[in-house]
Amino acid sequence: MLDQSWLEAGSDGEDQDKLFLRLKSATSCSENQLQALLKSSPWHRWQPQLEGIKQAVARLNALQAAHELPAPIDRFCIAVRRDAQLKIQIDKDKMTAHVAVVADWGGEPLTLDRLQEAMAAAGVTVGQNPDLERQAVAMMHHAQAGSEQVLPIARGIPAKNGLDCRFESLVETMADRVLKPRELDNGRVDLRDLGTLTTVQAGTPLLRRHPATQGEPGVNVQGQPLPPKPGKEMPLSAGEGSEISASNPNLLVALRAGMPRHDKNTMVVDNLLTIKSVDAKHGHVEFNGSLIITGDVEPGMKVKASGDIAIGGFVESAQVQAGGHLAIKHGAIGHRTTDHKAFTCRLSAQGNLTVAFAQYASLESDQDLLIQNQASHCYCRAGKNLIVGDASGRKGTLLGGLAIANDSIQAPVIGALAANHTRLQVLGGYFALHSREQELTQEKGEIQAMLGKMQTLLIKLVKLPQEKRDRALLLRLKEQREHHMTHLKEVNGALEELQDELTAVLGTIHVAATVRLYPGVEVELADRLYKPQIEHGPCRIQIQEGKAVLQPWTPPAKAGH
Repeated sequence: MLDQSWLEAGSDGEDQDKLFLRLKSATSCSENQLQALLKSSPWHRWQPQLEGIKQAVARLNALQAAHELPAPIDRFCIAVRRDAQLKIQIDKDKMTAHVAVVADWGGEPLTLDRLQEAMAAAGVTVGQNPDLERQAVAMMHHAQAGSEQVLPIARGIPAKNGLDCRFESLVETMADRVLKPRELDNGRVDLRDLGTLTTVQAGTPLLRRHPATQGEPGVNVQGQPLPPKPGKEMPLSAGEGSEISASNPNLLVALRAGMPRHDKNTMVVDNLLTIKSVDAKHGHVEFNGSLIITGDVEPGMKVKASGDIAIGGFVESAQVQAGGHLAIKHGAIGHRTTDHKAFTCRLSAQGNLTVAFAQYASLESDQDLLIQNQASHCYCRAGKNLIVGDASGRKGTLLGGLAIANDSIQAPVIGALAANHTRLQVLGGYFALHSREQELTQEKGEIQAMLGKMQTLLIKLVKLPQEKRDRALLLRLKEQREHHMTHLKEVNGALEELQDELTAVLGTIHVAATVRLYPGVEVELADRLYKPQIEHGPCRIQIQEGKAVLQPWTPPAKAGH
């Protein structure tokens, strides 16, 4: 009768970690029966040896068939004892280390000492986590024999990149007061009292520069330092009507009285002119400074200012050009010129442009273009974002015409039920970036071809007998090769940076209709085209996996929620 008395563990030498089945009599037996005997024995955790089990069963069945008794040598290894096996795995970026463990087969389990010795041997010297180590050991103590686990045990410390230089405004400008206005109960905006916009006196602090930071270095799990990427530095410069403080090189102060206005890396203090309206009686207006018009700009008139312009009324078939921001409390209305190639109402701003509504007008902003109610059959161009609608995102329509933006276009309703052709383009600088990418790729190929020719020539020279080699030519070729390899490295770096920028552009440019999108709208995102065939509810068109796709739009979470 087959029982556990047939089992004997090896005691020394090669047999020390083996379990044997010693045949005591001729009895029939199956592999399953022998496996069951092993599982119910004190050696149940040992690793079964299938070949030994097969041989033992075959021998028993042969003895029974021949009516013979087993010989003293009839002993078969049916299980072995194995210690836990472990290997330290370090990720490619060397920021995380894992331990790959095969649980023991009745041998020594994973221990803290063994784990730490293996980590030290693999060069893991940073980011060890005693809690993770203990968890790994505990988990493998309870793991099924022979099971495999890959468990984290150490994490490097990533470098903290530096912060870019930033500028803190110390005074309110028209952009702050007018272009980010209060919302009234009816959803419209309040441009406030245009006659009481902030002015400053000489010596008033205007702008504070916060220098870029260097960041904090990190270290990978093998103790190799990771340098941080320093923040981008920008100099503080004095603008017209301002100067850098004599006592603080990071502080800009007013040099004269006037109206403050943001400019690149500086703040300008403009002279300020306030007039009631611009009409044929008053004449065209051109002013070096900021301008406040409390009334309307009549048809045929031209207004130009080097600074900000705030208009409290309407602009009708007139031209308004601001070197800073442009804010129009009411609407901008025009019509097509007789040749149908342009509009009689043309607005432009090097800063933001804000208007309540626009119809048959040209609106161009180097920054954001903000239209509170409706843009109808206009030409719109925004250097950053084109946003139509009130603060709630429920009211506002972008209808007909051509709208171009660098970053995004958003409106509650885009298009209309009637077949109005509305063209939208969000380009993100893609074509310039793509053209530069092609130039760099071509340059890279030319350098590689040149290096290949040099390498061929160098090999030929080196193969020549010593006395026939042109040493001057050989030295010159090596120097040229080093030069080209350095240049190739620079081109590869520029190409990689450019490709990252392209990826970022394609991942962020979008068009959003927060209430409804109608067919008849044509959307261009970089070089991808999307034409909705049916009416859609709130949606967002963006680039995914190289294609312009439409997805549901959800409002961004409010701060504090």
